[in-house]
Amino acid sequence: MPSIIIFNLIKLLVVSQNGRALHIVFPHQFLDSPEWFGVPTDEFFQVSITAMEESRVLIWHRDKLKLSIITDQFLQAVFDHILGRDVVKKLMQFEPFQRKNYSL
Repeated sequence: MPSIIIFNLIKLLVVSQNGRALHIVFPHQFLDSPEWFGVPTDEFFQVSITAMEESRVLIWHRDKLKLSIITDQFLQAVFDHILGRDVVKKLMQFEPFQRKNYSL
């Protein structure tokens, strides 16, 4: 599967690995924003994504999206800022979620 970035439009998504919930993706959050900054496109890892209700998501091919915005420094800065804020929100909700130790 090509490297992609996913934006959750509505409802909750649960990201899990080996049956253990890693985190929840709330509406208007990116599914894989941390990976945008830290994972090369040739690295792969497997997680499961479970929608808690019927959901809608937007999916972009990561490399094509990066090529589309690389020529416009302003657009690139805006997109990096939006994704950066998304990462910070996830980090802030990560610790309380991990303390509850959810599993699927």
